[in-house]
Amino acid sequence: MGPRIMLLFGQQNEGKTTKLLEIYKEIIKLEIDSEGFVAPGVWHYGQKTGYQLLELPSLLSLPLASLVADQNPVQYGRFYFNQTTIEYGNQLILDAIKTKPAVFFIDEIGRFELEGHIWHDSFHLLTQSKNMTLIVGVREQYLAGVKEKFKLQETIDFHISTDINIIIKCLQKTASLGNLD
Repeated sequence: MGPRIMLLFGQQNEGKTTKLLEIYKEIIKLEIDSEGFVAPGVWHYGQKTGYQLLELPSLLSLPLASLVADQNPVQYGRFYFNQTTIEYGNQLILDAIKTKPAVFFIDEIGRFELEGHIWHDSFHLLTQSKNMTLIVGVREQYLAGVKEKFKLQETIDFHISTDINIIIKCLQKTASLGNLD
């Protein structure tokens, strides 16, 4: 059995990261082994100026992307991404393939991964891994493309407006399936 994949989708700046963090906080209360990362936006005067990578559960925060080129940058779209942070995030994904937490969070898979960048390679490997539940943030406009690109034939999709209790119950059910090797 491959991973159980839940896609949390919504529009840009609609609250996917916030919802993922809410879900994470709830499943931690249930003592479900969970790891991963989210990418909260950095805002200045009402404008998004970048993203951080926030590791779960350590809450280590690293600079992921900025409108301004900083250390070790690579540009995708209008943002400069910190290559060191990308490598760190990819290593978190690769580590999860080995350790198999019950639930792994990744925020987000979208345009850049569809173009073969950022989390593309490690996410592809993660989708082939067994015995864990993935919960992935995806912009609604990329939802079909992500499913096609990564050959995600069986997903459980939730819009961010879905009641959190419904999502938690689904996560409890899938995470309780445990290791079936």
